[in-house]
Amino acid sequence: MNCSPLWKAPHCWRGLSIAVLLTAILIITPPVAGQPALDPPVPPRHNTGIDPPETSALAAVIPVSDAHLQVAVSDCPPFIMRDARGELTGIALDLWERIAAELGVTYQLHDYVWEVMFEKVETDAVDVALSCITITAEREKRFDFTHTFHEAPLTVATRKPNLLQDLKSLVFTSDILLILGGLFGVSLLVGRGLWILEHKHNEDIFPKRGPVGTWVETFLCGFMLVTRGPIHYTYWHTLLARVIFVIASFFSTLLVATVTALLASALTAVTLQGQLRTPNDLRNVRVGVFANTIATEYLEQNHIAFTPIRNDKGADYDLVMLARGKFDAVISDKPIFEYFLTQDQDVGQFQDIIILPWNLQAQHYGFMLPEGCPWREPINRVMLDTLHSAEWQAVLDSYLKY
Repeated sequence: MNCSPLWKAPHCWRGLSIAVLLTAILIITPPVAGQPALDPPVPPRHNTGIDPPETSALAAVIPVSDAHLQVAVSDCPPFIMRDARGELTGIALDLWERIAAELGVTYQLHDYVWEVMFEKVETDAVDVALSCITITAEREKRFDFTHTFHEAPLTVATRKPNLLQDLKSLVFTSDILLILGGLFGVSLLVGRGLWILEHKHNEDIFPKRGPVGTWVETFLCGFMLVTRGPIHYTYWHTLLARVIFVIASFFSTLLVATVTALLASALTAVTLQGQLRTPNDLRNVRVGVFANTIATEYLEQNHIAFTPIRNDKGADYDLVMLARGKFDAVISDKPIFEYFLTQDQDVGQFQDIIILPWNLQAQHYGFMLPEGCPWREPINRVMLDTLHSAEWQAVLDSYLKY
């Protein structure tokens, strides 16, 4: 019996070498193409019957947990205003509430005056601004805007023609008073000089009267002379009086012509009040507009002089100034004028104000956002759906009752 160890046998070495070679081949050879690698078996899911929630359009841009927006508003009835309880309401806010509900976002409102609202958006202090904000090329350089949600024309409000009021305005204007004061002053000065020279020698023109009568006679004499009245050279007895008469007669022609021209100019300006026939007539009247608005841009482009009105006195302050006679015309968006006239005429505030049938320029309102804002597209999609719904038309009708 061969008792030599197994590892010393030649056939054992051959067998061992073959085994090692086969093991190495199995280790380094990749799996067959198309055959999946073996993974641990995945246990089957338990069907709960609840589908995973869909990701909203807004959530695709920013996580829903962060979707709490800061919203700026500025008074502009009927788009942004406060109701009898002091709560914010209006067309723009109603539209925003529907958009926010559809997108599933929360928000906080901040009420600002007009200029401050623009500053807050430009500095990214708020995410969106709601009011009667007109979309313009100039503003597009600084802000982003949604689609237009309302269109409105720029128009003019003025007072109804009133003859008594026009006559009162004619008499009490500063130009007219200055002209009449100068004329009366010159008449009194000339008459007094002639009285000093003639009252002792000429009782036909200067009869003896009391102090009041003497001053009246003095004024009337000077007024007739200055205005080329029926007084002749031969009426005067002293040489110096005749010299004054000749000089006064010469200059009275120039004085009367000057006064007539000034009166005609002042009368024309006053007569034009209440006679705005075309937009070109705005150049002849006192125009007031809120500062830093589209109306100011329109007037500047058309070279029409105007007086800016502060924006912090209330959205109807331009109409208040018009009713007080501070302006002959004010310019703003038609829905704003119509809202205030409808609301306030019921209590007798703006009874004498009318809106002229002029469409000076079309206005397109949109929501204003910081430049590059990611909210614009989601808001636009919901806005378009809302604006074309019958429900939204009913909302508009409830505000625009004209």
